[in-house]
Amino acid sequence: MKPLTYCRKEAAPIGSSRYYSLHGLMPDEYRALLAIYAFAHAISKIPFACSETHIARGKLQWWHNEIHKLYNSVPAHPIGQALVPSVQRYGLSYALFNEYIDAIETSLQFEVMASFNDFEHYCHRTTGVIDHLVAQTHTDSDNKSLEFCHQMALCTELINCIRFLYKHTQHNRVYFPQADLKQFDLTPQQILAAKMTPQLRELLRFEAAKARDYHAQALRTLGKERHYAYRSYVIYSALQLRLLDEIERDNFDVLSHLTGIPPVRKLWLSWRLRKQLLADSKPYLKPE
Repeated sequence: MKPLTYCRKEAAPIGSSRYYSLHGLMPDEYRALLAIYAFAHAISKIPFACSETHIARGKLQWWHNEIHKLYNSVPAHPIGQALVPSVQRYGLSYALFNEYIDAIETSLQFEVMASFNDFEHYCHRTTGVIDHLVAQTHTDSDNKSLEFCHQMALCTELINCIRFLYKHTQHNRVYFPQADLKQFDLTPQQILAAKMTPQLRELLRFEAAKARDYHAQALRTLGKERHYAYRSYVIYSALQLRLLDEIERDNFDVLSHLTGIPPVRKLWLSWRLRKQLLADSKPYLKPE
């Protein structure tokens, strides 16, 4: 299997939100983002795929070695091979790849986070690092675009924590900070029991509102004139928000089934938003 084909299968299969968010990018950018997201997918699934911590640590160390090969010799894994031209073209940060692996390794000894600041730090070291790598593929990357990526990371992680709550409880993980749980008279043990209660529904509603706030902040931070340039982020987050709408309409019944959006609807939503973003960007384009 060719490296990019492998990456597409792992990170952006047909019908997924990532697949539609990457559609229409320039070839070099598309290949870079596909490889970066495939790397993130491969690393992030290790804690859930390994029942023994020492096995997970061994796999993560293998990936440290693979990143070293990516920059110093010839990588062995299809994802590493797919990353080679993007590392050369965009100068992707060696340190960021290793920081992401280290963050996932730290999470192997999982503890409930005390405050939202701890959750924010976790997001910064995980999703935020991947978004930082993606931002490096943009020639206009600056402090505003990095802050935009950080805010989008918080939005995405909050939605994932809501959507995958049942999966997380099955792996003895509670990502919502204790400070938030206390607001609704909940304990980590009650969350891990995986039983829906009125208090849990209110907690999920509270976290959903936060996700929407971070999404709105991110768009304001970047500025409308740059939304089209960062359209993969904007489209992916819009699809995630639409998914959140579906979850809310279902009264946050996330413990009994996994909510999704039909691919044909994702296609329509992403096409319509991409068209709107292009139209909105035209007043800001410099004349040739």
